[in-house]
Amino acid sequence: MYSTMQSSIKTLINTKDYQGLREALSTHPELANEGIPCDEVIKTLAHPLHRICDGVFTGKYTDNEAVEFEQSLIIPMMINTTYSNCWEIWLDAILFGFLS
Repeated sequence: MYSTMQSSIKTLINTKDYQGLREALSTHPELANEGIPCDEVIKTLAHPLHRICDGVFTGKYTDNEAVEFEQSLIIPMMINTTYSNCWEIWLDAILFGFLS
């Protein structure tokens, strides 16, 4: 089930609240790897980094904004990642040029 904390992570991303995202993830680093829906219509859960990549693709976020998100997500994400989902996360990051 989609939690209130996941919802606030999505809100922090949607409002580009980088500091709020860092603070939330410092308290709950496991949320860096929890799926969030695309929007109210597309409720399929995907990794937050994937949703940020979606936003870059659709023009919602600039490349610089995406890098700012990546910097907020990368440490909590790596601390709490499993081998099974690591390849998709890194592929998204590499394809969108977040890791250079």
